[in-house]
Amino acid sequence: MKKILSLLLPVAMLFSLNTVSFASEVATNDEFPKAGTINVEVETRSIATATSPGGARTATSDDIAVSNQMADKPVSSGNKAKTSVSWTYLSGYLVYNQTTSYNCGPAAVQAAMKYLTGSTPTQSTIATGCGTTTSGTYLSDMLTYINKKQEENLYVSQYKADSSSMENYLYSGVVIYMAPPIIGMSFSSSDGWLYSTGGHFMSVYGARSDKSLFALADPWIGYSGSGLSGNSSSYYKTANVIYNAYSNKNIGLMY
Repeated sequence: MKKILSLLLPVAMLFSLNTVSFASEVATNDEFPKAGTINVEVETRSIATATSPGGARTATSDDIAVSNQMADKPVSSGNKAKTSVSWTYLSGYLVYNQTTSYNCGPAAVQAAMKYLTGSTPTQSTIATGCGTTTSGTYLSDMLTYINKKQEENLYVSQYKADSSSMENYLYSGVVIYMAPPIIGMSFSSSDGWLYSTGGHFMSVYGARSDKSLFALADPWIGYSGSGLSGNSSSYYKTANVIYNAYSNKNIGLMY
């Protein structure tokens, strides 16, 4: 069972209250904040053009065992009932398109590195560091890589979280730690998504105060073979829809 750092919670919450305004913003009038984009050219190593992404690999038993030994980071688990709601989002967050049909993980890490440190290696370099293959990337390798490359936010992973816990992890990543959570999902266009995928990583860069909606940064939209160039790389989904996609396959999330 994971160790709960309950003693750190008051300190972490106090720190977040004193600093959140410097790295995140609250949108007025419940306005959804879209993210900017950075276009990265498709790499020559790209496999044949795919009609859907498939770069998020299912966690191994070793991944889960290591994750279970990590100390939990304190999260916000307060009452979701609000008389008024607003968006908190990572100001200036940029979406990087994935450069291959299986590079969603490195693209999400690239965007997180840029936001947290102001600079980032190339996506190809990140893919090599994360052990990405044509089958995709494991969340555990992404976590190890990004934690070695920066100290602004030391990520922890969560597998098979329940819906309430998932909401708290995503919300806390944005609001308390001011760092983009990365989540692995599997979903179908029949559920209201723009496409279907057996495994895909996205970043979360915004959260509504009642935890009912989250802003997603989708690296697949900007991929040259996606056929979705007319769509925005950032959009929001309900917590319930995200949870269904997260729980479909045990890929995991990190915050």
